[in-house]
Amino acid sequence: EFQPQCVTNTLQIPTYFYYTSGASTLAVFLYQTIFHENYTKSLKDLNMHVEIPGLPKIHTDDMPETVQDRAKEVYQVFIDIATCMRDSDGVIVNTCEAMEERVVEAFSEGLMEGTTPKVFCIGPVIASASCRRDDNECLSWLDSQPSHSVLFLSFGSMGRFSRTQLGEIAIGLEKSEQRFLWVVRSEFENGDSVEPPSLDELLPEGFLERTKEKGMVVRDWAPQAAILSHDSVGGFVTHCGWNS
Repeated sequence: EFQPQCVTNTLQIPTYFYYTSGASTLAVFLYQTIFHENYTKSLKDLNMHVEIPGLPKIHTDDMPETVQDRAKEVYQVFIDIATCMRDSDGVIVNTCEAMEERVVEAFSEGLMEGTTPKVFCIGPVIASASCRRDDNECLSWLDSQPSHSVLFLSFGSMGRFSRTQLGEIAIGLEKSEQRFLWVVRSEFENGDSVEPPSLDELLPEGFLERTKEKGMVVRDWAPQAAILSHDSVGGFVTHCGWNS
């Protein structure tokens, strides 16, 4: 069970959580405890809009997949964590009131029936862009590109695509004739070996060779903050994650 309070209560010290996303997703996360207490059905079976103070109405189909089905083990894990956070002394959140005024105000006024933790806004916390150019091939490549000419594509740590989806993105990039730097993460599919497939296996035949003068593709990770601060980058295709 996820019960850090067992330790902190024994030591007689306050319990605070650091939440790396924003106050809006924190509100959705903590409000799962209200749904858990007030409904016997799973969210996936309710087919309704729910109202969370400080947020627009949200349909149950659009709630996080991890809390859609009460029968799944991951559901109870998330409910346990949300309950611990709800009953804690406070939550430190990667946001600021100017960005999420309505939901931060809702927290201060008592977001939920019963216990609402204090929220401390300390963000946005942005990673340093420091990265040695001689340590990273893509930064060295950017150094050779014209100012504001490169389109950077990155879809976050969870942004994994099928071969078909990657192929569609590749076709679009090639037809655009745009300079690009693309971070590729792929799904594991039936037939994949233990070793992840190579870029040549994932992308359309000949794509890397045909676009090598204008584009660069890297696997899994790139120094995003350093790339976005580089003079050669002129556009960003992103999943709009909170930490991006």
